[in-house]
Amino acid sequence: MRASEQEQTGGAGASEVSAKFQRIGWGPVPNDAHDLGTDLLVEARDHRLFDRGLIVGAQVKAGSSWFDHEVRDENGEIAGWWYYEPEATHFDDWVAHGLPHLLVLHDLDHNVSHWAHVTAEHVISTGKGCKIFVPREQSIDEEHLDELLAVAAQQKAAPELEGTSFTASADAVPPGRRLRYALLAPRLVAPHPNIGHEAPIAAEEALALCAQGRFLDLQRFADAHGSVPDPHQPYVGRDWRWSLVRAVCTWAFDDALDGLEHAAATAPTAEAKAAVGVVLACVLLRADRLTQACSVLDRLVEEDSLGPVDQGWVLVQRGRIRAEVGDLVGARADAVEAQRQFPGDADDVTVSGLASAAAWLLFRIAGFASGDLAGTLTAADNAIMWWRSQTIASALTNTVERAFHRWSQDTTSRWTVEDREEVNLFAAELNADLTAEHGAWSTIASLSSRQLLMRRHAVGDAEGISHNLHSLRRSGDHASLKLAVDHVRRVGPIESLVALLHGIGPESWTHTTAKSNLEVLARVGDLADESMAAQWIGMLLTVLRDPTDFRDRVVPFFWVDLAVVEAVRGLLPAGSPQSRLLAAECLASHEGPVDEVLASTLTDWIEEFSSEELTNEVRRGLRRLAEGDRGSLGAAVLGKLAEHDDAEAKQEVVARAIKGDLNALSAMGAVTILSSAQADSLIVKFEAMVRQTIESANRSKWGFGRHDAGLGLAVLNMWFPDVARWDPLLELLTHSCVAADHKRGALELIANEYERIPDEVLDRLAAATSAITNSPYFAEMGGRPLGAAAIAVAIASGAIADEAADIAVTQLSLGSEHERCDAAAIFGRGWCERMRPLLASFVADGRVSVRRAAANAVGRLSATDPDPLVMELARRLVHDRGAVVPRALLVGLSRQDADTALARETATALEDHPSAHVRGLARDFITRL
Repeated sequence: MRASEQEQTGGAGASEVSAKFQRIGWGPVPNDAHDLGTDLLVEARDHRLFDRGLIVGAQVKAGSSWFDHEVRDENGEIAGWWYYEPEATHFDDWVAHGLPHLLVLHDLDHNVSHWAHVTAEHVISTGKGCKIFVPREQSIDEEHLDELLAVAAQQKAAPELEGTSFTASADAVPPGRRLRYALLAPRLVAPHPNIGHEAPIAAEEALALCAQGRFLDLQRFADAHGSVPDPHQPYVGRDWRWSLVRAVCTWAFDDALDGLEHAAATAPTAEAKAAVGVVLACVLLRADRLTQACSVLDRLVEEDSLGPVDQGWVLVQRGRIRAEVGDLVGARADAVEAQRQFPGDADDVTVSGLASAAAWLLFRIAGFASGDLAGTLTAADNAIMWWRSQTIASALTNTVERAFHRWSQDTTSRWTVEDREEVNLFAAELNADLTAEHGAWSTIASLSSRQLLMRRHAVGDAEGISHNLHSLRRSGDHASLKLAVDHVRRVGPIESLVALLHGIGPESWTHTTAKSNLEVLARVGDLADESMAAQWIGMLLTVLRDPTDFRDRVVPFFWVDLAVVEAVRGLLPAGSPQSRLLAAECLASHEGPVDEVLASTLTDWIEEFSSEELTNEVRRGLRRLAEGDRGSLGAAVLGKLAEHDDAEAKQEVVARAIKGDLNALSAMGAVTILSSAQADSLIVKFEAMVRQTIESANRSKWGFGRHDAGLGLAVLNMWFPDVARWDPLLELLTHSCVAADHKRGALELIANEYERIPDEVLDRLAAATSAITNSPYFAEMGGRPLGAAAIAVAIASGAIADEAADIAVTQLSLGSEHERCDAAAIFGRGWCERMRPLLASFVADGRVSVRRAAANAVGRLSATDPDPLVMELARRLVHDRGAVVPRALLVGLSRQDADTALARETATALEDHPSAHVRGLARDFITRL
């Protein structure tokens, strides 16, 4: 018998297509016995040859006749072929089949197999039969393995999740997925809170309780059942899973890593290695131990023993860490490779969460402009994200409830055994962390840190405050960290900020934390010891000279030069003379113009330099810088050089000031170095500025610049009475349209130096008290009423005295925050002595600005003739836990030249304060005495 040509062609085609599938690692099985339109049943495997439990049907058409119906593109090139059948029967069968089907056109001459996925969308009716387009570019080979696997994966449906909250159990999850489910989707594993504790739980269910922060429930299960180990006691059994539960509990309560490291070293299965490896890596990342975290994940990837989803889990976690340290190429490769692991497991609810993390990582690396925003947001719309959002919403509901009861002053006693806010935020943060959704983790970590920080601060828990400041720093929320650090600096405990500084180590510099680290150094660098300050200053100056390595590591989203310059400014007060000299050398070596924004911060550097510490070479470099800079930086440099008896610098800064350079006027020091003629030329300039301010106010225009024209004119008028011009200043101060902030500086100076003011001027001011008091102010721009300044001038001039003055200061004391500050300043001048006991209430005021003003007043009084009240208040203020109040106390003390026992006692008590600013003021005062 002779075989037909069709049989020979078809058999060769099926064999060659089978070989193609085998070459990509798939397992084809001929369907000869029951071939009703399916030649092959093919078992799909991924690129690591992991069997995905997926079967694909394939219908093979071999021979040249199947390539007759060409389709060409606009360039005339073959784009593919139409495959026709006169009846729709086969197409209906393939589309409706429980397995996805491929139509394969095999080119026997070139041994190439082209395929199309037969779906309802791809099949086109011809009226009688049907046709489908087979693209030329789709061939069975390694290059198209991912596309073929995506076709195979369509036979698995996403799990039904509705109605599962009360039936959660480890038994409902395939064994190989249970640990991952317990950590990433604990809602499907942990027993519902309302089920009770009557039945014992499995280790994976205990782990899920840990992931939900439900440690109290876990303890209750342990108390009720001997088969559930106590999570707070060492585990002595042989079930590794309970060792992991114990290790997670120990970390959650004590930040201890030993248990997790032991669990990682003894993990018995691939699934166990992946679970504990990811947990350990996340914990190491939180501890700023990124190199170790990456090593843990490297070992797991290199072993190449993990299942596809676990492999993807580990890869996306490693990519996240790589992105943090600037290895964007490696991070992108990990994210892409992770995505290749996930097709084929649509029934695994953790896959969508991990795929979302990989998509976000790729989007973050690509940037907003070029990233796939639509695809990323689509991937983020998954069950794990929904449950996490639900957990956060529950936490915030509890927060609102608590805040409402406080607001309503509800005194009802409420007993709770568990803090649901803390539990839910812990769970949401941990979930985002373990899922590798770094952006979500950062956001939730900030929420959790701020909530706990407020709680710990309310009870004065210095260690807890430090811990949560660290957490806030690691979250990357530098704006909130700045507010938190500033507040703790103001009110204490200052030791928490010292601990925060010590916690910034070499590995702490990442894409997420770099800006936060620099904010900490800028705001509390003066709390560093001399050695630490020197180390940081040296590192930061290196970055300023060549930021390449720094930029490569942290991939900054901020202006590096400005952030670094501000950080150096914060550290300089605590630095050694050598550190300050290095900073001066760095500045002196700068060539070219300096950006105006940078210049304002660099000017603050200049103030920290001691002219005696500068070498001749540095002075020459600074002089060159000043010659090329006509702004605030150049003026500040000239002023600093003039302090060291540099006659040329002194002459230059004065010359600039006379020409109207107000930056130079501010930098040159005492105005008494001017001659009357020179002062007169400046008075003319300030008069013009004052009249411009009045003219603008008449037109309802108010500008707020750096230089206060009224204050400048007042200073020059006081020190050069022979050329003084008081009329324009009085017009400014008494004009009803001029803003309060354009008057305040001059009025406060007049109140402080009223002995230098002509009686006629004081009388005219006293007569215009009402007009001054009613000056407009702009609260939205930080402005405040001027009434207190007018009262101070009235008291200074004698317009109000005795009982009238006492009533006025009492009214201020019962007024707003700003008015209480002004009342404290009046007491500090020694006025209204009978009402001085009100200072005690200011010292204990709830607003730190009032306490600062009270401290300044107490300092001024301590240096003159302190009474028992002032002595008691001074001794209390010395022990303030922040840095702002002690500094204000010393500033007030330093304004007086008198030497009293209390003044010495106060300065001596603060000469070893943690803040270099406070120490410096105390030691300068003692030295001066």
